Amino acid sequence: MNKNLSEHDYSEEELFEFLIKQVNDKREDFSIFAIRELKHFNFPKSIELLVEIVNKESNIRKKEEAIKSLKVKQQNRFIKQAILQQISSSAERVRSEAAELLKEYGESLAPELQNLTLEDLPKFALSKGIWLLGQIGDSSTIEFFNSNKVFSKKEMQESIEDAVISIKSRNVKLLLDDIKKKEKK
Repeated sequence: MNKNLSEHDYSEEELFEFLIKQVNDKREDFSIFAIRELKHFNFPKSIELLVEIVNKESNIRKKEEAIKSLKVKQQNRFIKQAILQQISSSAERVRSEAAELLKEYGESLAPELQNLTLEDLPKFALSKGIWLLGQIGDSSTIEFFNSNKVFSKKEMQESIEDAVISIKSRNVKLLLDDIKKKEKK
């Protein structure tokens, strides 16, 4: 009658419920393990819980792991909005993880990210937003940089120049246009 626990086959739902309980474990390593493992479950509740951790958790390691777990999920607007807010995080590791995930959205993210960079952001957040625009942007992003006075500040010029180089390196037409301009001079 007493079945050995090692012989018990747990259902996906049982494992998921166990992980949900472990997310709030006082032992940080247990909690982080649970957050990492949530990426393997395709239940809507797993995405909701990971996004909640990203939005509300004060522990940087937990927030960072939640973002990593969201990377493997089907990208959607709900995840994008939560992660986009993390570009303003005071923790560099969180900003970097958020930017890496947001790269998955490609050029479709550019308008929202451009709007974000026009807000009154701390320099570190603005720099990360500019870097990300360099990773996903196109010629319209270069025009955006040139047309907004926010980006004329000397302190942001190096970041903008790097972003423009990144955009041009992915777009042969823009590179050729640059070569033609230099030849005319």
